[in-house]
Amino acid sequence: MTESLSLYCFRCDRAKSHADCTGSIKCSDLDRYCVSQTQQGHGEELMIGKWCSLECPQFSLEAKGANISTECCQTDYCNSGGPSSVQSISALVMVATLASFFYILQKGL
Repeated sequence: MTESLSLYCFRCDRAKSHADCTGSIKCSDLDRYCVSQTQQGHGEELMIGKWCSLECPQFSLEAKGANISTECCQTDYCNSGGPSSVQSISALVMVATLASFFYILQKGL
């Protein structure tokens, strides 16, 4: 008997910020993605949605002042930030690591 490992994602609908999206959900065994979507119409408030999904509906759309952006990821709680947050966090970690490395080399530790 094989035990299936379910994915865990943040879950919210129409949150006004990523900080407001604190709900979590254990995805079904069929779900393979955590999704994060931001929507903002011209002059309207930002709306954020996060959920589990079997498929990745990744896209970005900008038309007449309205923006919708959706991204997917495949690790537990990876949809904590908005679209592109994973790339931004990875870049920040890499810069911090390199800075530490050069500091150690400079000090001769």
